[in-house]
Amino acid sequence: MGPKKHEDLELAYGAGHINPGYNSTTLRSVTGDNSSCNNTELGRAWDLDYPSFSLAVEDGKPIIGVFTRTVTNVGSANSTYTAYITTPAMCTVEVEPSTLSFSTIGGREPSK
Repeated sequence: MGPKKHEDLELAYGAGHINPGYNSTTLRSVTGDNSSCNNTELGRAWDLDYPSFSLAVEDGKPIIGVFTRTVTNVGSANSTYTAYITTPAMCTVEVEPSTLSFSTIGGREPSK
């Protein structure tokens, strides 16, 4: 998808956040209540807990990034998930741990 082929759909994919920073006013417009936002520091795009990743790249510099995620088992109890990664030959990706096993639905901690 690209702006030359789908001008009207350019923002119709992904999470859609161009600037995910909120203050109390914008937060209240989203939540519809009296929520407040005391920390308005801009974060890094890769700290957003989306299923995709974002990494700033500078010409001539090594590209290294560490992404941390908290996972929740939305499958059945006693589920096991194994990372499957496909990358270009010039990239190396490591997933730790590469396999997660859960004993409960909604579990956040992998069973040991």
